[in-house]
Amino acid sequence: MSLGDHRRSSSRYAGLACAIGLDGPIFARSIANTLQRRGVRHRFVEGGMRVLSMFVSEAVFDRFRLAIAPCFVGRVGASRLQFWRDRMWGPSFRLVAARVRLSGGRPSLTMNACAASGQPGSAGPPRASD
Repeated sequence: MSLGDHRRSSSRYAGLACAIGLDGPIFARSIANTLQRRGVRHRFVEGGMRVLSMFVSEAVFDRFRLAIAPCFVGRVGASRLQFWRDRMWGPSFRLVAARVRLSGGRPSLTMNACAASGQPGSAGPPRASD
């Protein structure tokens, strides 16, 4: 992208997007709360092991879809999803497999966050108190 293209692109999105700084350690709930205060109601998060683990461990999602591409990732010794117990959402929430598909030789797993009642999506939006 040339500098001129960048300027045209920047002016087209002026006022629609901005960089948001967070003070201190970064937590998924802090990101979600900041976006919610700015009127963002839906989020799509892509990332590697650390980013996805952070969002899942803090239950900042209603649906979790994991597409596995073993030809690109998964080498011996590669990092895996890690759920930090000190940041888990508590014993009343769990992940429930909603759908498993094979697409082009790659498995795709869709999971929902459920409360103890088993109701999908009940992990809910970020709490304002967090």
